[in-house]
Amino acid sequence: MAAAVAAFEQTRRLPAYERGTALRKISAGIAERREEIGRLIANESGKPIRDSLTEVDRAVLTFRIGAEEAERIAARSSRWTSTRLPGRTGITRRFPIGPIAAISPSTSR
Repeated sequence: MAAAVAAFEQTRRLPAYERGTALRKISAGIAERREEIGRLIANESGKPIRDSLTEVDRAVLTFRIGAEEAERIAARSSRWTSTRLPGRTGITRRFPIGPIAAISPSTSR
């Protein structure tokens, strides 16, 4: 987590398309090492290799979707409908808030 927090200081300044590119590279890197990572998961957790490979595939998809979302959160403009501010346009821009940690429940057979 400390490394993620430190890296965030640099990555938060990246344009959305660069964050997307980085996440796609991570996704591709995991996909390239699918079998190796699957074996590591199976050995560490005792899961069948089939289930371990499913976890790897999920990680590949998660990073790919993350890349798409990183690029999708660019600024958006919309017309305001306030009678106090007729004809005005508002701009909404999202910013990365930082790394998160989560524990994902596992299923057992």
